[in-house]
Amino acid sequence: MSLNQVILEELLEAKAAGKECVLVTVAATKGSVPRQAGTRMIVYASGAISGTIGGGKFEALVIEDSLATLQIGKPELKTYVLREGSPDSFGAICGGEVTALLEPQNRSETIYLFGAGHCAIAIARLARICGFRTFLIEDRPEIVQGFEPADEKRVEPEPTHWINGQSWRRSDALILVNRNYQLDRDVCARKRKPWLATSQVHRALRAAWLRHNRWIVSAYIIMPDHVHFFAEPNQEPIAFDDWVTAWKRGIARVLKNPQFRWQAGSFHHRIRCFEDAVEKRIYMDENPVRAGLVRQVGDWPYRGELVRTERWWF
Repeated sequence: MSLNQVILEELLEAKAAGKECVLVTVAATKGSVPRQAGTRMIVYASGAISGTIGGGKFEALVIEDSLATLQIGKPELKTYVLREGSPDSFGAICGGEVTALLEPQNRSETIYLFGAGHCAIAIARLARICGFRTFLIEDRPEIVQGFEPADEKRVEPEPTHWINGQSWRRSDALILVNRNYQLDRDVCARKRKPWLATSQVHRALRAAWLRHNRWIVSAYIIMPDHVHFFAEPNQEPIAFDDWVTAWKRGIARVLKNPQFRWQAGSFHHRIRCFEDAVEKRIYMDENPVRAGLVRQVGDWPYRGELVRTERWWF
């Protein structure tokens, strides 16, 4: 098997594994050069190479230019002058010129599926038909093992931590189809900063909720990077999202700290039955314990009941 055949097989393996690289081909030559037309080399995103087109300063420049095309995502035809006396000379004295075709092999547009239920299966199958690469992230090993449509699969008990460790590209898409909304919410919250669980913010939140009283806040818990609460409409309520925006802005004005920034939007769930209310209340109350902040629910200081209500869900 020729060297070029080995390079091409390695290229196919790299693409199948989702490894980004650049295929460098000597397209044309003039005069004395280290390699002839048709010679190929692979440059990986890490800077590592497979094969060679000549070595030395010339090859170092090709590697540098290849990595640049990988960022742009477009092929480039470049000529390198390997002789002195030219404005484009870089010190080589071979005496000729090499024209190289740099073809970036960017990772296919990838869909990251969080959750492996029936919706994820349908999405993965459609993505395969459309030419997208699919990557499954799920916390249940037995489900991951039987998930057939994904190109790559990962068992991940803490998807938020995994997300934080990735280098994302514009062509990547994250689709949240977990089995419950808490998991989806946790994935969305990967960039939150822990500035909320302080006495100052606790006082400011209570004051803001009393002042912006188009909705009535009852039970609540303030976590370091998010807030849970139960709310019901007052006699003249406004749209829930408008109300949330109003008290967020009010707190920002009171605290006057540019580093304290609210995440855009909010997530809310409408209580429809007693069982639903009990489930959400238990989940809310146990947040500090699950996060390892306290041993018992009652030990967490940033919780309370702003307005006592006689509604059945409490």
